[in-house]
Parts: sequence; structure tokens; C-alpha cells
Amino acid sequence: MPFDAVTTLTLAERLQLHGITPAVNAAEIAICDGMLVLLRKRGGWRRHSYGGPTEGFCLVGAANWAARKEVVSLGYRLPPPAETRVKKAMTQAIHFRGGSEITIWNDEPNRRKREVIALVEEVRESFVAEALASAAVVVSG
Repeated sequence: MPFDAVTTLTLAERLQLHGITPAVNAAEIAICDGMLVLLRKRGGWRRHSYGGPTEGFCLVGAANWAARKEVVSLGYRLPPPAETRVKKAMTQAIHFRGGSEITIWNDEPNRRKREVIALVEEVRESFVAEALASAAVVVSG
């Protein structure tokens, strides 16, 4: 297959290039990736409702939808705590920013889409870092 500059490798694909099978956080990272696809679309983010594909999603709605979509597209069930771990990580990141809970933070009148996307990117990166740290232990051990 020729190199396609538009195609980006997923974490799983990058690790597999190095002979590492990503087991740690693969589902959580997939949910975050799905959330980012949904939220980055024009009109992809909203307040005051979980939303849907035609009207956009709030953070919780995007997590719910992305988790269900991963189940269908990958043909397997996500580990039950994966969606919960993503939501817990978002809540922790929001607490760090001085917020209280996901829905309140999402629905604040001055909240901007770029802040919502940045939060999901931060959460995703925390799961990637944990997966890479776990992979380094497996490789060196």
C-alpha cells in the first residue's frame, strides 16, 4: 500500500509497528478518538442535551455515542469500565480546571467548542501516555 499523507496511524497501529499489542487503554483511546471525530464536525458540539448525529453532542452524549459506535465498528464489546473511565478522566480534568461535573462544565454559557475539544484531547493523551508506559514496561521486562 503506497504512503498516504492523509492517513494517520492510530495508537494501536503505531504500537504494532514496534511489535507491541496495545491492551492497556485501547478502548478508552478509541472512545476519545470517536468523541473527537464527532465534536470536531461543524455543529458537532452542543449544550443542554446529550444530542445526536444531526444536532451535535455534549461531552456525555459524545462519550455515549462513541462507545456504542466502537462496539459496532470493531465487532466486539468494549470492556464495561472503558466508557466510565473516560468520563471519570474528563471529570478529573474538569476538577483540575476548577469545575464540578461534566454536564455543568459543558453547559456553561461562556464555554467554547475549542475548550471542549482540548479537554478530550488532554484526556486521550493521558490514556496514550499510560498505554505507552505500560508498553515500555512490557518491552523492557
